Amino acid sequence: MLHALLACVMFFVPAVAQEPTSTPWAFQYMEDAGMAHAVSESPRSSADAPRAVAMLILDGPSDRAGVSAELERIWSDRELGQDWVVACPVRMEVRFTTLVHVLVARFDSESTRVHLIGVGDGARRALRMAAEHPDLVASVTACAPSTDVDLDKGSLDALISTPLALLRGREDARDPSLAIVERMLALGRDDVSLDFAATTPHATPSASEGRVAQRLTEFRSVERARVAGERAVNARLDAFHAAASKADGASYFACLAPDAIFIGTDATERWSVAQFRAYCEPYFAQGKGWTYTPSERHVYLSRDRATVWFDERLSNAKYGELRGSGALRRDGERWLITQYVMSFPVPNDLSAELVKRIGERKR
Repeated sequence: MLHALLACVMFFVPAVAQEPTSTPWAFQYMEDAGMAHAVSESPRSSADAPRAVAMLILDGPSDRAGVSAELERIWSDRELGQDWVVACPVRMEVRFTTLVHVLVARFDSESTRVHLIGVGDGARRALRMAAEHPDLVASVTACAPSTDVDLDKGSLDALISTPLALLRGREDARDPSLAIVERMLALGRDDVSLDFAATTPHATPSASEGRVAQRLTEFRSVERARVAGERAVNARLDAFHAAASKADGASYFACLAPDAIFIGTDATERWSVAQFRAYCEPYFAQGKGWTYTPSERHVYLSRDRATVWFDERLSNAKYGELRGSGALRRDGERWLITQYVMSFPVPNDLSAELVKRIGERKR
């Protein structure tokens, strides 16, 4: 596992100004979660505007002065636009997950994921981070990936849903980028961009002919759509559980697609909507519902944002901890549950005895 990131971090926020060159960058070093870092915050486009967070991974070790100079060069032309935060590691010692959580919380990020920008060997590390932590990475923009990409087939496969752009200058090696693109094509992805900055020998965010800013802007739109879809799905699942708790049959079944399947904890409980309605309505008519409270949920959207699969942990006063999983599909502007599976998680050391008891009951 990659235990990346930051004992010392610099945060950089592009200034928002009327004139593109009117406001110089300013850095303030601070301590946060055990990490020394510098912060430069600029006015937002509005008082409550959320920001996108990016992380720049440089080609090799750097000191504060080097990181500061690189950050000042990158977005001095304001190509990236407003409401961005860019962080850059100085020393690679703190876990990547720790850094992401700090960034997201500190800067009121519009997403729980960050956009990675890697340069040279930093591109290799960025790809590795995205492969190992897909739930924390919104996109990867890899500038001149090093010749030793060292990502095996399985690692590249883990990037199947991560927006990805590759950029090289006229003197940068072609093979690493082409190998990545070829693998993505083999996996059915035809949306990975391979940009060529002909006017610069080596591609970096500050020497990319504006392509890094362009890709990040595009990826931000993709991530916003993903976040909006995830929020809508969470709202639908929460409404489903709330309706059951209130014995509100109309609202409960409105959450289900007409062809949905509900699978309960008993081996006989595989119901169509009509069958499930016949089971539920006598209870709902008496004002009797059931309360399952979600405590953890993971939502995954397909690349076309039309299908979702999820899993969640639930608690119930009678049955304790349960697990729900299933799928939803988008129907116009709404999401409908197409399958819901409820199950009991069984500790491994109890499973043999439980299976034995179930077998004895069937005799």
